[in-house]
Amino acid sequence: MLDKKMADTVRKLKQNESVWVCALRVAIPSKDPSKAVQVFMVLDTDGMALRKMEMVVGVPNMDELADQLAKAMYAPQAGPSGLGGLMGPKLPKNRPTTVYFEDDQLFAAMSPVLTDLAISAQLSSHFEPLDEMMQMFAQFAGMSGLDFESLDDALPPMPDHRVALLDIPGVAEPLIRELFEHAANFFKTQPWENLEEEDIFAAKYGLPGQPQHEYVISMMGMGGMEFGLALFDSVADLNASLSFDDPENLDEVAKAVRSMSLTFVEKDELLPKDVAAQKKYRWALPNKKIFPLLFRYSPEEGMTTPTREDIGAISALLQVLPEFIDNHLMASEDDLENGLALHKNGADSSADNNSDNHQNADEADENAVQTFELSLVHAGAVLTVSYPVEGVEFPDIDLMGDVDWLLDDAGADDNS
Repeated sequence: MLDKKMADTVRKLKQNESVWVCALRVAIPSKDPSKAVQVFMVLDTDGMALRKMEMVVGVPNMDELADQLAKAMYAPQAGPSGLGGLMGPKLPKNRPTTVYFEDDQLFAAMSPVLTDLAISAQLSSHFEPLDEMMQMFAQFAGMSGLDFESLDDALPPMPDHRVALLDIPGVAEPLIRELFEHAANFFKTQPWENLEEEDIFAAKYGLPGQPQHEYVISMMGMGGMEFGLALFDSVADLNASLSFDDPENLDEVAKAVRSMSLTFVEKDELLPKDVAAQKKYRWALPNKKIFPLLFRYSPEEGMTTPTREDIGAISALLQVLPEFIDNHLMASEDDLENGLALHKNGADSSADNNSDNHQNADEADENAVQTFELSLVHAGAVLTVSYPVEGVEFPDIDLMGDVDWLLDDAGADDNS
């Protein structure tokens, strides 16, 4: 089923002792049961890490599912948990020792593929921990089953009051040129690869000595599905976006979200005037198919365009966050050899960043703060970034379940 190139890629991966579960589950939208789809999931039972999840509409194509199973090995998409763009840590590339299947048809189709990859395929009974994971996503989506495809149809149309970037009061072309340049470099740098979903930043943007606008920032990209920055005006707004424990309907989901974001999308999601301006002024792009999309959302107004101040702050964040992460969240080789903490001492940019006095492991929660001077287009404004952020409340969801029965079944099969 796999083409030779993909099969060769998987064979080169290191094989560990992990046990995976591969399943097709039905997802039924509570608003419209006729739009039921199937969800293809590949789960590593070690830490309940979701390595691949795909929607399947209609009759499953086994060749396509075999490709997705292979990609779960060399290109896993998500970590142990994650909602609303806050995904888990990057997962390692590897081949498992065993993959269990709930479905006879899926097992029969995938067994030859896995045998060719020196992976044992086993048929198991219903894997209960997957029920909890499906329920978590169903609660987040406000459905009796997970179906992202029909989520937009079920929600009322989002009011769109955006204007073109160059039509925003106070915005000049050089600022948007800088925004696109920093966004392109940010995407190519891929700073999300070094973060976990709990890594939340705070920032202040404005003129020194004057009131500055504050933002709470979550980076998107750890799950490999959506990339960019989500910005909130307060920790309370961020917590509201994370608290989808049991929404009664999809309207509650919409009412809970209040944020601003920069994400990377195809050009048809941009306003036509912004696409035309990018072509006219030759603003930088990560590649010819990817454009930065920038908007605010509030329950009262729907989609709106950020202010000139917002755009300045986002452009600055795209420029400095990779440096801030390197300076304060990443340990040097010497740190690792000496067993010191992952997070370095926080310091203002005027401090000696070459100091050898790194903090000890028992001081790992110390704040890191750095102030950055910006280009002339910011008219004297500076950006101060800090980490970590107090008061963020991530959902306490237990997905571990009890997998002992699975291992017991494996032993029983071996003894039969």
